[in-house]
Amino acid sequence: MTPAVLVMAKAPVAGEVKTRLGADVGMAAAAELAAASVLDTLEVCGAVFDDCHAALAGDLDRAVGCEALRAALSTWTVHPQRGAGLAARLANAHADVARAAGAPVVQIGTDTPHLAERHLRAVADL
Repeated sequence: MTPAVLVMAKAPVAGEVKTRLGADVGMAAAAELAAASVLDTLEVCGAVFDDCHAALAGDLDRAVGCEALRAALSTWTVHPQRGAGLAARLANAHADVARAAGAPVVQIGTDTPHLAERHLRAVADL
């Protein structure tokens, strides 16, 4: 059975993402880096998986690169993150995707700029 992919992401809003990095480089630059990372992750996952899901937190309308992110997500199923705390958000996102996809779920975060298609293909093949 071919797995679905789940990308856990937060809308890259300045001051709300990468705040430790932002303390050194500025919140706008940190949000730009976060947006680039999300876009790269969506691109590599979309190249490997046919059934793509994103669990999104935050307000995409306020995000850096909003239009590019909306375009990248246009072929994805987007689920809102829900739950108190990261553990609940992860569990709920997995449940949402498993229910929608009826397949195993491969979860990817957005802090993996070195992730290549060959890595994901190896995982999908397992």
